[in-house]
Amino acid sequence: MSESSLDPNEVARLLSLPPGHPERERAMRDPEFASLALALAEFEAPRAAGREQPAEPVPRARAGAGGPPLGWLLGAFATPARRGALAFAGLVLVAGIAWWSFARSPREGAMRGVEEAGTFALLPPHDHGTATLEWTAAPHADGYRVVFLGPGLDEVARVDAGTATRLVLRPGALPAGLASGARLSVEVVALRGGETVATTAARSIRIP
Repeated sequence: MSESSLDPNEVARLLSLPPGHPERERAMRDPEFASLALALAEFEAPRAAGREQPAEPVPRARAGAGGPPLGWLLGAFATPARRGALAFAGLVLVAGIAWWSFARSPREGAMRGVEEAGTFALLPPHDHGTATLEWTAAPHADGYRVVFLGPGLDEVARVDAGTATRLVLRPGALPAGLASGARLSVEVVALRGGETVATTAARSIRIP
């Protein structure tokens, strides 16, 4: 049988003949026809022969849901390998978002002096008729401000101490807003260029 004779209708007719039929046997002796018959037989072989695996069932999408069907998405990641790939991709995404958020957020150390907490601190005040406040020097600071806080931690007074690391409170010469005998909290703010770079923990003090 020549290439020009491989008419689809003729091929179908010959293959429909029972095995052993003279016309079919004569056609099977043609290499091209035999190859075509073998390919067609493999294509039509039942799945039970093991040549094809049954397709994974895909859940139906919920009616009215927009975008890609939910069932299609679930079916796409139904195998363990695909679930592992999805989990890894999710982990990378979460880590990237966490790093991006940390990089963009203001560093607490710039406002509260976390990095400098071990070196910048308000020392216990001395009280010998006067109240002497002393604090350690904060790295990179060019000035200090002493802030007095009331019971509700609201600011009642402040004193700019310049570059000094010491402030003495004397009766009769108290800053505005302070009353002799009052029990307040006090903290020291380290400044650089007028901006806060660190703040000490607050301490309780009795105003002389």
